[in-house]
Amino acid sequence: MNDMKPCLLLLLVAATCAACRETRDERGARSPLYHASTAFQVPVTSVGLSIAGDSILYLGFENGNVVIKNTRADEQIAFSAGYNRVYDVRETGDGALLVGMRDEGLKLVRADSLGQWRVEKSYPIEGKGTHYGVYSIARDERGGDFVLGTSNGCYLLSPGDDAPRPYAGSTSSIAYLPFNKVACSGGEVYMASGSGLSRGGRAANGEYETWNTLLPGNVITDIFPEEERVYIAARDSGVWVLRAGERRAEKIWEPGFAVYAFVKDAEGAAWAIGNDRIAYRPADGSATVTRVIPGGVNVSGKQVARASKNFVYLTSENRLLAFPARQNTDGERGNILAAGATRDGKIAYALGGDYTLYSYNKGHSLVRVRGKVDGLEIRDNVIQGEVRGNDFWVATDKILFRVDAAACRLAGRFPVNAPGESRDDIRCFFFANDTTLYVGTRLGLRAMHPGKDDRMHPAGFLEDDDLYATALLTFEGRLLVGTLNKGLFAINADGTVDTLLGGDYPPGNIRGLIEEEGRLYLHASDRLYRYEGPGRVEATRAGGKEIRAIASAGERGAVVMGYHGFARTRSLSRHEPTALSYRDVTLGNASLAFLDASLLLIGTRSGMYLHDGKQLSHLPVEAPETITRGGRLAGLLSALCVLLLAVSVAWDQRTQRRRLRDFARRTSRTLGIIEKQVPDKQTREELQHRAAKISGEIARRLRGAIPPRATDHLSNAMYRLEQETHENAISLEETRQLEQEMQQLHRHLEEERRAAPAIQRFMEGVKRDFEAIAIPKHSLTLVKERKEIIRDIDKLRAGEISNGEIESMLEKIETIQKTALLFKQKVSKEERLERAMLMNLDETDLEILEVLATPNHPRHAYYAKHAKMVEKRQKKIVEQFGRITNKRRYIVAAAFRKGLLSI
Repeated sequence: MNDMKPCLLLLLVAATCAACRETRDERGARSPLYHASTAFQVPVTSVGLSIAGDSILYLGFENGNVVIKNTRADEQIAFSAGYNRVYDVRETGDGALLVGMRDEGLKLVRADSLGQWRVEKSYPIEGKGTHYGVYSIARDERGGDFVLGTSNGCYLLSPGDDAPRPYAGSTSSIAYLPFNKVACSGGEVYMASGSGLSRGGRAANGEYETWNTLLPGNVITDIFPEEERVYIAARDSGVWVLRAGERRAEKIWEPGFAVYAFVKDAEGAAWAIGNDRIAYRPADGSATVTRVIPGGVNVSGKQVARASKNFVYLTSENRLLAFPARQNTDGERGNILAAGATRDGKIAYALGGDYTLYSYNKGHSLVRVRGKVDGLEIRDNVIQGEVRGNDFWVATDKILFRVDAAACRLAGRFPVNAPGESRDDIRCFFFANDTTLYVGTRLGLRAMHPGKDDRMHPAGFLEDDDLYATALLTFEGRLLVGTLNKGLFAINADGTVDTLLGGDYPPGNIRGLIEEEGRLYLHASDRLYRYEGPGRVEATRAGGKEIRAIASAGERGAVVMGYHGFARTRSLSRHEPTALSYRDVTLGNASLAFLDASLLLIGTRSGMYLHDGKQLSHLPVEAPETITRGGRLAGLLSALCVLLLAVSVAWDQRTQRRRLRDFARRTSRTLGIIEKQVPDKQTREELQHRAAKISGEIARRLRGAIPPRATDHLSNAMYRLEQETHENAISLEETRQLEQEMQQLHRHLEEERRAAPAIQRFMEGVKRDFEAIAIPKHSLTLVKERKEIIRDIDKLRAGEISNGEIESMLEKIETIQKTALLFKQKVSKEERLERAMLMNLDETDLEILEVLATPNHPRHAYYAKHAKMVEKRQKKIVEQFGRITNKRRYIVAAAFRKGLLSI
C-alpha cells in the first residue's frame, strides 16, 4: 500500500496538470468585441459629444451635413453646414455649434426661433480666407478661448471674434503645420502633428506660447486628456502616457497595428483604433481583444472616435458603431445564454456559451462553476431559461432542453418538430404548476407533463397554423396566452377559451405579460399597456420603442428591459419607469433571475451582474476546479486517492491562501474608497473598523495553517462590506461635476435677477408702440388683433418673472416684435388701399367699371387694356396693397386711367 502512494500521487499531479492546461486554453479563447451599428446614406466622417450629457451626439458627414442624434430618445435632427467633409463639431456653450470643415474653414451655426439650424458666420484666416480645413476644436476652460487644429497651423478664437488668430508667430517651428488633434487639460494646450506633440499654454502676460515638443519625429494622430495624465497615440509606435509634472512620455501599449485614434471609457478600459481594426484592453490589463472592422475606418476624417460614459463610438464608412464599455474578454464562457432562479430565490443557475453551468448562492460574492453539461449542443437562438426543482430548463427556437443542475448533465431533449420537419418554432414556455408545462409556438400551444409524460403534444386548444403564442401567464386562476397577431386569450379551468382582446386592439400584438400588484400588464411593440377588462387596455407612460422585455417577481417588483439597459420599480401602478439605465451592459438577449425584492441576477453577453436595487456590479467567476474532461479525470483520481490526505490538505491550503490574498487586495481597495468617498463620519469610522478587522483576520490566517473552508465567512463579510461601502460612497467625479453645475446655476440666476427690470421696461415700450399705431376704423380685424397682443403683454407684465423663465420671456417678446412688424405692414397697406379707393371715384365711375367688366360689352376691350396694364404691374401692386379682390382691381384700374394713382 505504501508503494502505491507515490504512483497515485504522480497520477493525481499529471491529471491535475492536464486539467489546468485545458482550462487555460479555454480561457484563452476570445470572442469578438460586441457593438451596435447605425447606418446612414453617406459616409460618417466625425463624431462629437455634448458637454451636457452622453446621450447627445454630433455626427459629421462627407457631404457637409451634420446630424444631432439623441441616443436615449432615438431622435435626430439634420442640417447642412456646407458642401465638404465635416471634421469636427463642438458646442460653444451658448446654444450654438462650431463646425470644422474641409476647404470651408470654421463655421458658426445656430438654431432660429423655429428650430431650423442655419450658418450664422464663417471665420476667415489671413492668406486663406475660408479655404482651409479645421481638423479639431478644443476649448481652454481657464482662458475661455477655442483652440483650432487646422490644415494651416494652430489658431485661437475668442468669443465674439470675427476671425481666428494664429497660436504661434511665423518664426515658431510649429507655425503652418497641419494639426490632427488639439486638446486642453489643466490649463495646458496639446497639439498633435506629423512632427510630434507640441505642448504649451498661457504665459504670465496672458498670451499663448509653446513650451516644448514631445516624441519628435512621430506622427501624432490623437490625444486623450485626463486630469492627471494625457494619453498620446503615435501612429507607428503605439500609445504613450504623459503624467502630471513629468516632461517625458512613457510607452504603455503597442497593439500591433498603426494607431489612428485612442480613447478610454468610464470603466478605465483602453481602446486603440487602426484603419481596419480596433483593440480593447480592460483596466486590469488582463487581456487584449482585437476585432477587424469590415470596411475600415475613414482615418482622413480625423475625429473618428469618442468615448462617452457608456459607449465608445467609432465611424466606419456609412455607419456609426457603438461599443459598450463593458466587454466580454472570457469568450464563450462569459457569454451567458440563459439564467434562472429557484422558487425560494436562494440559488440561481446560468448557462455559458461553452455549455458550462454556473450557480450563484444568495449572499456570496463569486459565481461557482458547476461543470460542463455533456451532450448539450445549442445551434439556435436561446429564448428562455427557467429553474424548477433540480432542473434547469432552456428553450431555443427549435428544442427544449432539460438540464439536471445537481448532476450537471443533460436530462432531456424535446424538439418542437418531428424528425425532418422545421416549420414550427418555440416562442415561450411556462410552468402552470409542478406537473404541467406549456410551450407557446408559432403553430399553437403545446403541453408537457415532466416526469410522467415527457412528450410535447398539442394542448387541445388554440391550435392555429399562424398563432404565434408569444407570452404565457397564470392570472386570476386562468391561463393567459398572448399572441403576436391574434390578441389575448384566457383558458378557463374547464378548457373553454375566452377572447380578452382581439387582434385589432392598439397596437395589435403582445410580446410579454406580467402581473404586478394584482394588475395585468402587456408589453406591446409601441409601449407598455395595463389591461382594464375585456376589449380594453390603457397605455402607460413607459415608452415601448426601446423596451425589449418585461419581467416580474410578484412582490419582488418588476423590471423593464431595454436595448441597452433596464429600469426597476417596486410598483408599476404607482411608478412607471420612463428611462433606462446601465446602457453600457449588452442586454440584447439578457436573462433575469430574481433572488428577492432587492437582488436580481442578470446574465448577459458580457458576463453575470448582480443588481441590488441601487447599483449594478459584475460577479466574478470562482476559479474552476474540474470543468473539463481532464478535470473530471482528476476528480476521479482524487476520489481514488482519498487516503492521500496530505495532498488534499495542501491543495486546500493553496486555494484558500489564494482567496485570502485576493481578499486582502479587495479590502485595501475598499478601504481607500471608504477614506476618500464616504462623507458621513460615523459611517466612515464604522466601515473602517470593519475593514481593519477583516484585514487583521486575513493577516492572521496567512501567517498560520488555515482550517478547511475557513474563508467562507470572510467571503460573506467582504461582500457585505463592499455593498455597504458602495451604498454610502459618493463618486468624486459626480461631486466635482455637481459643484461646477451649482456654480453655473448661481451665475445664471444672478444674470436673470439683473435682467428682470430691463425686460419689464422693454415690455412697457413694446406696449406703447402698439397703442400708438393708428388703424383705419373699418379694419375691425386689426383692432381685435391689437387688443389681443396688448392683453398678452399685460399678462407677461402682471406675472412675476421667476428664475428660469427669462429665456422663455425673451422668446415670447421676440415673437411679439415680429408680430408688431407684420401688424404695422398690414396697417400701412390698408391705409394706402383706402386712399386709392376714395380717390374721387363717384357712383357713376363704379357703374361704368362694372359694365365694362362684362365680357360681351362692346367696350370691354377698352377695360381689358387697362386690366392688362394692371396685371403687368400686379407684382408691385401686391407689394403695396396685399391681396387685391376683383372689385378693388376695377377701382385701381380706374385710378390709373384717371391718373390718380401711379407706381
